[in-house]
Amino acid sequence: MTSQHGDNVVLNEAYKTMLASFMTSLPHSGGEEKLKMVKPCDVLMVLLSMKMPPRLTQIEYEYERSADDNSFLCFVLLPGGSCFGNSDLSSSQVDARQSAAKIAFINSVFNEHPSKLISPDSIARILQAASFSFVDDPSDVRALDAFEAMLHHHMGETMLDLQSSITTFQLLHWNNAIPSLRANGCSREEVLDHYCHRKIDFHFRQRLVDDWMSRAQVGGRSLLLEEMSRARSERTAMVRSGRECRFPHEKLKILKQALKRLDEGRIQFAAQQRNNNQAN
Repeated sequence: MTSQHGDNVVLNEAYKTMLASFMTSLPHSGGEEKLKMVKPCDVLMVLLSMKMPPRLTQIEYEYERSADDNSFLCFVLLPGGSCFGNSDLSSSQVDARQSAAKIAFINSVFNEHPSKLISPDSIARILQAASFSFVDDPSDVRALDAFEAMLHHHMGETMLDLQSSITTFQLLHWNNAIPSLRANGCSREEVLDHYCHRKIDFHFRQRLVDDWMSRAQVGGRSLLLEEMSRARSERTAMVRSGRECRFPHEKLKILKQALKRLDEGRIQFAAQQRNNNQAN
């Protein structure tokens, strides 16, 4: 049995188990059998519509070609900000979409379990576990304090909700924006208040693109390519293990946009130089 085939078997079994669990939670209206017949994308929409208003249940699907250009990758972005990808290379966009939806559904059902809600008790357990990852260093203590503050900002929410905010701060830290905010006099509490629950939208992303554009103008195109390679490897590892992957996925989108703008700028500059030379 190949590794990919084995992964597909595990995924399908996990999906069936989670689907059965989800159906037992539905009101007994006779719709359970019908739900067995619908596609994973539709089941995912049913799950989200049970906890969110219709206007907030928009699911985005983004597609990419594999390196050999023969297979598809699909990444599903949930309304809360989480991102999941298909763990296997699919021969069509439809198959990639359904596979990614299965991963997202499994994680979403698991996320709805009461044990995943952030409460005073769970915060104490999380902090105790996190403390083993830190050493006795002032910077580690500050990081643990910031993490505790973030947990309290998400009281009553789920771990996936928390992960969405963590992704926002990961992007800010990756872009070296946190030290700049602190240098401008923003307190930790002000930064948390502003960026907790902050959506990663076009405007947020463009600010990071501008910063990486500026760095590439100094460090060269290779700077972006090297960073893209690291982000792609990080995302691949997370997708293969069925983990939420918004952070590396967003890094890739930001870096690709910066690279595109850099190349367009160079083409425009070269064309302008040719025109100037011809005019002379």
